[in-house]
Amino acid sequence: MLVPDPVVKMILHDDVVNRLTITAILEKLNGNLDAYPPPLSPDPKRRTGMWGRSSVWEILHNPKYSGFMVWNRRQRKRGGRLNPPEKWVWSEEPTHEALVSQEILDSANLKGIKRDNVTRRRAATRTTASTHGVSLGEDCRLTLPAGATPHSPSYL
Repeated sequence: MLVPDPVVKMILHDDVVNRLTITAILEKLNGNLDAYPPPLSPDPKRRTGMWGRSSVWEILHNPKYSGFMVWNRRQRKRGGRLNPPEKWVWSEEPTHEALVSQEILDSANLKGIKRDNVTRRRAATRTTASTHGVSLGEDCRLTLPAGATPHSPSYL
């Protein structure tokens, strides 16, 4: 994902300084695609010509914008999930020009951690189909009634 430097700086500034939500940042980016061109997926089938939530999230949580190289951020197995920061391997010296300060990135990550904790807490209190012994894996062939979601009474 190649995003022009000014766009990266603007996203981090809007998040940390202006305290905009990811949704508000997305609206700003998608409201002026000429000024804020979206990143292009390597897979042409996934290209939407718009900014997506995951692209903004990745910018807000990418330590490489501090000028250091960082390895082992993602697991090779288990869907490429993020490893905990204590497992990341940082270059000893900066390897490229920093786009933003480490303090800005730390602030963005702290804000993200608080957001993720709220989301996890809410998710933990929800009743889901999986807690009732129903698997919702990729191979699941279950058909939902019209208008039903995995959290609706008609589904459970």
